[in-house]
Amino acid sequence: MWPMFYLRIGARSCWGIIPIPVDRRPPSAEPQHALDGGVWCGFVDLHYGHMIAEFGMRIVQAAYLDPHLPLVFSLPEGFSLPLPSFFWEIIDVLGVARTRLVFVREPLRVRVLHVYPQAERLYGGGPSARHLDLLDRLFGDKVAVEKDIPCAFVSRALVSRGGQIAGESYLEDVLSRLGVLIIHPEKQTVGAQLALYCRVRRLIFSEGSAVHTLQLIGRIDVDVAVLVRRPRRYLAFASLRPRVRALTYLRAVAGLIRGLGASRRTQRHRGVSVLDEAGLLREFQRIGLDLAPHWDTRTYRARRDDDIRAWIALRKSLPQRYDEAEFVDLQLAALAIPVTY
Repeated sequence: MWPMFYLRIGARSCWGIIPIPVDRRPPSAEPQHALDGGVWCGFVDLHYGHMIAEFGMRIVQAAYLDPHLPLVFSLPEGFSLPLPSFFWEIIDVLGVARTRLVFVREPLRVRVLHVYPQAERLYGGGPSARHLDLLDRLFGDKVAVEKDIPCAFVSRALVSRGGQIAGESYLEDVLSRLGVLIIHPEKQTVGAQLALYCRVRRLIFSEGSAVHTLQLIGRIDVDVAVLVRRPRRYLAFASLRPRVRALTYLRAVAGLIRGLGASRRTQRHRGVSVLDEAGLLREFQRIGLDLAPHWDTRTYRARRDDDIRAWIALRKSLPQRYDEAEFVDLQLAALAIPVTY
C-alpha cells in the first residue's frame, strides 16, 4: 500500500506498451510487524509464466543494484508453504542468495521500502538496453557456449490441464525424424532449460510459459520461432525480439475449442487448439523444416482426435455449465472434427 497509491504507477503491477496498472489497492489493516528497510520485488505467483513475466521483472534490479537489502515478496492469501520448486529455481538462476528473501503473509510496515519499475511487462513494455546489459554481465559466460544442437522443439504435449495443441505429440514424432531435439520443460529444472537453450542454433517453442524462460537471461545468439496456439496472439514479442537473432511466429491455428467458465465466459487459456495441416506444413517449410515427406494425415488426425477426447474428459470432470456441451459441439462441427462432447 503505497502513499498516494493510485499515482504510483511505476511501483505497481502493470501491463501494456504504456504501463496500465492491473493491481488493486490492498485493504487497510494495522501492521503486525516492522522492517527497517527492503526492496519490493512483488508477488509470488503460482503460475510459472506469470511469475517470470509479470512478477519476476524486478528481481534482478533489486538484487544487484541494492546488494545488502532484504528482498520483499508477498504470498497469495491462504497460501501454505512450501513455495513451488520453480520459484527457488528462478532465484538460483538469477544468482540471488535465498537468505535475503522476506515473505510477507500479513500486514508489515517497512520504514524505508525501495522499488524499481518492472523491467518488462506483459503485452508490451519490452526490456531496456540497460536491463539487457545487466543480464549480459550476469550470464555472459553461460550464453557463450558451443552451439552444438542445430534445432530443438520445446513441446507442450505433456500438458494435460488444458491449453494444449491437439496432435502435438505427432508433430514431435515428425520433427524427431528430421533430427530435431524434443524438450519437455516439465522434466527439466529452469537452469537445465536455459543451459540447453544456449546450445541451440534454432529454437522452436510451442506457445506457452516456457517462452518466458528466455526473459531470465540477456541477449542470446539463437533464431526463435513460436508455434502460435491462440489466434492473433504473439506471446512475449516485445521481450523476445531484443534478445534473439531472429524471431518468427508460426501461424497455423485453424481454431480454438473452448469451454465455459462459471460466469459463461469462454476460457481461452484452457482450450485446446486445432491446427490447419496445410498451414502447419507451409509455416515449418518457411523456417527450413520440410515436414511433408514424413507427414501422414490419417495418423495425425487420429492423434488429434484422441487429444480432443482427453480434453473433453477433463472438462467433464470439472463443475459443468449446463450449456457447455452444446457450445463445444458447435465448435467441433465448425471445424469438421468427428468428435462429440
